[in-house]
Amino acid sequence: MTMAKWKAVFATLLLMAASVPATAGERIGVSTADAPQLQGEFVVHNPTNMNMVYEVQWGSHGQWTRYAIGPRQQRRHWHSLDGNGRAPSPYLRFDTRANDRQVTWKRYDIDFGRVGYSGFGPRGNINEALHYEFTARGNALDLVRR
Repeated sequence: MTMAKWKAVFATLLLMAASVPATAGERIGVSTADAPQLQGEFVVHNPTNMNMVYEVQWGSHGQWTRYAIGPRQQRRHWHSLDGNGRAPSPYLRFDTRANDRQVTWKRYDIDFGRVGYSGFGPRGNINEALHYEFTARGNALDLVRR
């Protein structure tokens, strides 16, 4: 086949492809602007009348990071989700005995919910963050899921 014939065949195929209409509501393009942008998130609430100091670790081998949260305050903790919607498991620990001049750590396995933009479609922005709160009974402290 000569070069002129190849060009004619290619032009015909190009015209045929361009004449096929998109189905109703179909989005065409290569932009990733509508790609999901989600993170795993949990929120810690402190309804007590004391400052709470605690630490969070993402993944069993991650670094512990210390936080302080004042009375009637809350703090968000998040980690980016991978392409499969996963993140390292979060852990939270704190001293469970107030005013005893000792440190009695208790570690909690924390769950998280998805927060962010779920991508093109009917859901759009989502907030499924899980909420936890400190409780105090005398000098015994605990963490419960709301």
